[in-house]
Amino acid sequence: MDQSTKILQIIDLREKTIYDGLCSLYPEYVLLTISIKKGITKSVEEYFKLAMAIKVPLIIVITHVDASDEEFLEDFVYNLRKMISKNSTHIPFVIKNEKDVVLLSRVLHKENSIPIFLVTLKKKNYFILP
Repeated sequence: MDQSTKILQIIDLREKTIYDGLCSLYPEYVLLTISIKKGITKSVEEYFKLAMAIKVPLIIVITHVDASDEEFLEDFVYNLRKMISKNSTHIPFVIKNEKDVVLLSRVLHKENSIPIFLVTLKKKNYFILP
């Protein structure tokens, strides 16, 4: 910890506490996880709107991408982009490789962008969780 430049605190908010937590904890980022199995629910859209309302940079993580085929995943990301553009002026972009991550780290606070990470435990085409 002596050589760390940042300390990261992760707070997992449940449905019952998300509104109070986001409005009272003043997070620097919001990480919105969406299971491809459950889809873009009304709750997901509400949490997205709340993050936009409090003007905190948002990062979206789509989980369980290995549970779908490529066509379903493309449709899912397309519908997510539609939801984002309907509710904000932010520009979503899918993180595809390490170069995208480096670019994102330089512009996340400056740009009006929303990175989308695709995560799985199985396929090598996506970010792999340990």
